[in-house]
Amino acid sequence: MYEDAQEIFDYLPIRRDTPENDYIDHLWQAFTTLDGGEAVVRSFAVMPFHLLFMMALQYKILRISREKRAEYELVFTIDRGREREAVLNPESVFDIALLNERTIPDLLKLIGLDGEAIKQIKELIDNRNDNLAHAKGGIESEPEMRIEEYLTCLRTIQIHMQPLNDKVANGWTTEVSPEDVMPDFIEARLVDSMLCSEDFMTGALANDFAKYIPALVNNVD
Repeated sequence: MYEDAQEIFDYLPIRRDTPENDYIDHLWQAFTTLDGGEAVVRSFAVMPFHLLFMMALQYKILRISREKRAEYELVFTIDRGREREAVLNPESVFDIALLNERTIPDLLKLIGLDGEAIKQIKELIDNRNDNLAHAKGGIESEPEMRIEEYLTCLRTIQIHMQPLNDKVANGWTTEVSPEDVMPDFIEARLVDSMLCSEDFMTGALANDFAKYIPALVNNVD
């Protein structure tokens, strides 16, 4: 599963803060250890992979919270749940995890993800929570198929990120000056922007900026 699973890094930010990077590294090492083991343990590689998937979703939601601020706030206007204040002004990708897992996919409606795609994400979350996360005998019988389902969801979400990515590109175009060295200019903004390698594959980011950072785009794991 290793080669296929590496695609997850195409949807995680190219540059990450140290605590986030360390956590992702721990999850990936856990995945590769289980994936490289006997058949009886390979099924459990889906567990750390699920958390990598959720991190990818949470990064998207954190971006949405900043780049579609008014719409994001409106979601929580009538929410009186315990997590409301904690996630209304998230400062970290980990803050998004305070939401119920099944709430997170609903926030992707803010970038136009349709009900069927959201349902598919929730089915993955339910499968993990109902069958694998508790000691009641659940074993993933087809881990390769499950990982492909995770990646399919991320590919679909990515299509809907392009308007946000174009907005970032337009902002950079306005901000950059003739004196700037473009790779350095972009590198300085990668952590805060949370852009992943797939963000540079289409739209204005691909047209105007990807050519300056081939090493960064290709070195994300």
